[in-house]
Amino acid sequence: MFKFLAYFLTFLVAFLYSVQFTNAFAAENKDFVLDALTLYEPQENGEVLVSQDITLTNTKEFVYSPTYSITLKLKNISDIKTSNSKGEIPYTLKEGENNSKIITLIFPERIVGVDAKNSFSVSFSTTDYLKTAGSNYTVSIPAISNIGDFKTYGVAVNVPESFGKASAVKPDIPYSTNKTLYEFSKNNISKSGISIVFGDTQYYRFNVAYPLENTNLFPVITEIALPSDTAYQEVILENVSPKPDSVYKDKD
Repeated sequence: MFKFLAYFLTFLVAFLYSVQFTNAFAAENKDFVLDALTLYEPQENGEVLVSQDITLTNTKEFVYSPTYSITLKLKNISDIKTSNSKGEIPYTLKEGENNSKIITLIFPERIVGVDAKNSFSVSFSTTDYLKTAGSNYTVSIPAISNIGDFKTYGVAVNVPESFGKASAVKPDIPYSTNKTLYEFSKNNISKSGISIVFGDTQYYRFNVAYPLENTNLFPVITEIALPSDTAYQEVILENVSPKPDSVYKDKD
């Protein structure tokens, strides 16, 4: 009789600020080979649809993984789905430390044998990966701290055509892009994650108040500096009240 050794694979992904990705089989444990591909699909309404395809490949005869857990540090998460080629996979959702959420997949069957593959998908929706400012969009993709534990790891970002062409992409290295699809390989992903900015113009309307006080007994003349044009901005003055006696351009 063979005795199966069950490994509980726990993955910790702390999204947003401090990102960690920890698994139960460290580099010295070669019982599994891990491959993953994550697709981020930002929407015009501010949501981002996230789907991750994962494959665990056994390297030993009598080893299997009964569960798979993901801890997400997200303020907003919804529409969680877990499945494989045979249909839905049962999962549990509970609160973790520091307001995190833990998704644990419970595999209904034992997949054993050398080179046996356990392939499954996890998807959810969140508003934490996309920031909008007027006509500009910024997509922020979290980093993976121990990406070396993966045999392959890929990230794809598919944006609506309405976002336009990206004006800035971080990391600043060659990447594959096909109109609205931006693809990054394991070697492209830095420890600081991925940031893509769409839009090259932003408009702001603001009022500037100058508190002026005359402490003398007689009227005085004083000057104020108005916001000026620079290499990165153009200023259009709509109104100055009260109207100045004169306006001139100084050396700055």
